[in-house]
Amino acid sequence: MKKITMLLLIILLESCSTTNRPLANKFASELTSVSSMTINKSFEKCDEYYAYMNMADSILSNYNTKMTGKMMADAWHQTLENYNIDVPVKLALAQAHLESGFCKSELSRQKNNPYSIRSGRSYASYKNIDDGVKAYYKLIASKYLKCKSIDQLLKNFSTCEGYRYAGSRNYEIKLKNQMNKYDDLIVSVR
Repeated sequence: MKKITMLLLIILLESCSTTNRPLANKFASELTSVSSMTINKSFEKCDEYYAYMNMADSILSNYNTKMTGKMMADAWHQTLENYNIDVPVKLALAQAHLESGFCKSELSRQKNNPYSIRSGRSYASYKNIDDGVKAYYKLIASKYLKCKSIDQLLKNFSTCEGYRYAGSRNYEIKLKNQMNKYDDLIVSVR
């Protein structure tokens, strides 16, 4: 039923963007009878996706980087769907900034690893930056936010098993400070 509803929603959206209003009205009435709550949730998710992407782009536009808001929003959405965990955009931005200067570090450029993610004793290597971003979101959702709130992470940024994300003792302070800087940038953009 979920797949049928989504298919009808896609057809409705495509129909609405053309001049075929009678077809759009027909599908809209069918969708309404199926589940107006599902439609509302779909539109809310769409709005959240674009808000996430726009916030990321508003910050990233201040830096010369290959990272994009779309990369981050796609990874966020995938993580939300797979783990039901919301990775905050400011956290993801702050960590990319601290770990690689938004893909400017040598490690990031060589390995497409904007978050300095380790794989065993060395750093993980990804096919492209997009894959590096997706790996970060999956890691944060499955190993960190699965058992801790953001507030807890900002006091002790470690996995559920107790392994720290970074060796720096003041990593949490740096992270909070960087996140606070984004508040100032977002306010100045508006």
